[in-house]
Amino acid sequence: MVTLMRVGWGQENPAFRQMFTTQFVPGATKEQADWFNELQRISSSSADAARNLEFLRPFLKGEAPVSYAYPYGKASLRTKGFLAPRFSSLRGVHPGLNIGRVDLAQLNTISLEARCWDQDKIEAAIHLALHEHAWLIFYTHDVSETPSEYGSTPGMLDWALSRVAAARIEVLPMKEALPVALGA
Repeated sequence: MVTLMRVGWGQENPAFRQMFTTQFVPGATKEQADWFNELQRISSSSADAARNLEFLRPFLKGEAPVSYAYPYGKASLRTKGFLAPRFSSLRGVHPGLNIGRVDLAQLNTISLEARCWDQDKIEAAIHLALHEHAWLIFYTHDVSETPSEYGSTPGMLDWALSRVAAARIEVLPMKEALPVALGA
């Protein structure tokens, strides 16, 4: 599958990506499927798509994902309308906490990216989340000792998570966090 992804993902013919579209958005109209196929093609290289599949496979255990991150944080009303019924939650890169009534199709986030790393802002967000009973979502791209400008070092991620742990805020994957955050 990963080999096929490396070869077929970026091709003009959407046949290979259609297999993923069918999993992510079952019941999509032809127009919706065509749009999602093209979104996949332009938002990720074949190498990234294959690497992501390899990484996520053990976590998904054959299940479809329940949350989605807009590629590059870009979300239009059309995109939100198309994806919102298909995922429990969607997030972009709008900074902030999720307090009270939230837009599950555009959850707020706190960046851990090297290009905008700010420990004071992260500390303030954690403090506010604790006192306002808000939930926060951290995001980054790659995690390595030499990350891209959109990534974080392991030390940055450890620092942020240690601050959350020190505040006694529970850390959960989105699939488990959403019911807790919504009081379900």
